Amino acid sequence: LVVAVGVGLYRYRSTALSGEGEGRRVVAVLPFANLSQSPENGILGASIANEVTSLLGPISPGRLGVIASTSSAHFQKAGQTISDIGQALGAGFVLEGSITQQGHSSHISARLIRTADQNYIWGDEYDLDANYSASDYRLLVIRIATQVAALLAPDAAIKPSEFTGNHDAALAFQLGRYQLAQGEIDKAYANCQKATALDAKFAAAYACAARALLRTPQFSRPELDKARGLVGKALDLDDGNAEAHLLKGELDMFYDWDLAAAGGEFKESLRYNPGNARAWQMQAEYQVAMGRNGAMQNAMDTARALDPSAVSASDNLALVSYLAGQYERAEATARTNASLNSHDSLAQHLLTLSLSAEGKYAEALKQATAEMQKGQASAGDIAAVQGDHGSLVSYFKWYAGRMAAQPAGPYTAVFLADAYMHLGQSDQAYAALNGAVKQRDVSTLIPFMSVWPSLRPLCTRADFLSLTRRLGQAGCLPQ
Repeated sequence: LVVAVGVGLYRYRSTALSGEGEGRRVVAVLPFANLSQSPENGILGASIANEVTSLLGPISPGRLGVIASTSSAHFQKAGQTISDIGQALGAGFVLEGSITQQGHSSHISARLIRTADQNYIWGDEYDLDANYSASDYRLLVIRIATQVAALLAPDAAIKPSEFTGNHDAALAFQLGRYQLAQGEIDKAYANCQKATALDAKFAAAYACAARALLRTPQFSRPELDKARGLVGKALDLDDGNAEAHLLKGELDMFYDWDLAAAGGEFKESLRYNPGNARAWQMQAEYQVAMGRNGAMQNAMDTARALDPSAVSASDNLALVSYLAGQYERAEATARTNASLNSHDSLAQHLLTLSLSAEGKYAEALKQATAEMQKGQASAGDIAAVQGDHGSLVSYFKWYAGRMAAQPAGPYTAVFLADAYMHLGQSDQAYAALNGAVKQRDVSTLIPFMSVWPSLRPLCTRADFLSLTRRLGQAGCLPQ
């Protein structure tokens, strides 16, 4: 049973929101701190924050911006003040909370705080007993979200998300979502699948399982087929599920190379939840693939406002910046990502390409050497790049040979074609791309063929134009 206690613990004053004006307000929902000895309460605290964020995001994006959980979660145990958090995230308000154990119940406290002066605006407390039902949990998050919405975006209506009436399915889903955020992909998939087994009509759990599959490091055709089935099931059960539409768009764009279908799905996802930062990032990638750099920039700026920490250090930002010719931004983002994860091959190679495009050849050679060392290049190949007469030509020769020799991967075809173009071998570049399309490789960069900087000379070829337009790409637009 969920019981609200101390309603209006921090009484709302008519002047509490003064100074904010009538413009758009921004709130960050932090994971509720676990002040008990129970690890389950830590999962519960993260789940409450995720669900409240999901409920607040769609209600009134013109009046209320909601920072994505991926950014807010960075401040769970960081020790910053509310003012620091607000400044870092660009949020005027923070919703925080805590969970303590009282006998057989979890005692939950929620507080809305204005970051400018760290004043309490609202607070409430709730109890969930050890055997709380799925409906109790759902009621809890709806109550919290409704109170916050009433203060920050008056008259905006909360649309309760589809959930489940099965207690065990709800717990498995909460755990799966938590593990997904922690990067425990296999465990997340298992628990989201468990939730679907316990409640076959739980649409959000199917979408969760599909998301886990798409984040599998060694992604292959079998996982792709499973993900398609899960997404299809989620949409059959709930056509208004924003995450399922987003996943369908990602499948359409990156694996089926159907840009027309992808654009429609991204639009639907944003219609149901315009506060989803990842959906805006996918919209940005779609727009840049279509050659619409202005629309791309608007979408990416929106994503950055909603999820500043994640977007500022994302391969999405590095990629669209490179494709739009914003090489300095591409370099900075790729450098950040490469330093955070030395095994991020996309970031590593985009960094080399961006430095080269900027004319920073000495730095590009240094990065190319580092990339070759990670790729276990021979001493002779590295010496050819490092020597007095070393050049990026030697690097691209090595890179083309390496890409051609390894099994097809998500970046292989386009990076191989790119290397051939740097070597002046346009026939080989076209053959690499055409072969990947014919063989239906899992190649997530194929949608960007017609806007990839080094591939633009292929636009003079009728066969390349036919290939890109057959896939619904914009073709080779004038610069």
